[in-house]
Amino acid sequence: MASRRSSKSMDPPAPKDWTLAALNRGIEKLKLRLQDLEELASTATVHSDPRVSPLESEIAATIEDVFGEGSREATEHSYIRISKSGNVQMARFREAPQITERREREYFALGVSEVREILLGLIKRLHEKQGDFRKCPKCGWTFRNEDYCTEDGSHLMALDYNPDAPTLTGDR
Repeated sequence: MASRRSSKSMDPPAPKDWTLAALNRGIEKLKLRLQDLEELASTATVHSDPRVSPLESEIAATIEDVFGEGSREATEHSYIRISKSGNVQMARFREAPQITERREREYFALGVSEVREILLGLIKRLHEKQGDFRKCPKCGWTFRNEDYCTEDGSHLMALDYNPDAPTLTGDR
């Protein structure tokens, strides 16, 4: 007999309504997980190290916290593993223990590299979403997907706009 699913689980999650503060905080959180990953990688450890599993869980929880429960990002990375092989390799027949350990370290290093790229990609995605926001050069307010300030009608500028930045002079 087929099990019945609730209608709640079948509905796709509503898109997250991003604010500039939420984007900035999300970037900070993902950078913290990236820093945790780098610290773990610097100790040249293997997947069986007891610090690995909690970090994997923390990375998945951070992604869900930043992007929202049920988001594509949270679903895609809910079971993130810091090991390229996906599981701990067993020793091969007549293989020296040093070779097995070296292979496990190599798989772990590849996994660290893969998770690093995932986190950097998510950070890049949030930076791109920041491009939807613009600020008013007069009042300093930020607006999303607008071209003009609703307060004074000024043309909005990119967040990194600096009116005091030096300009190039002369012909090119």
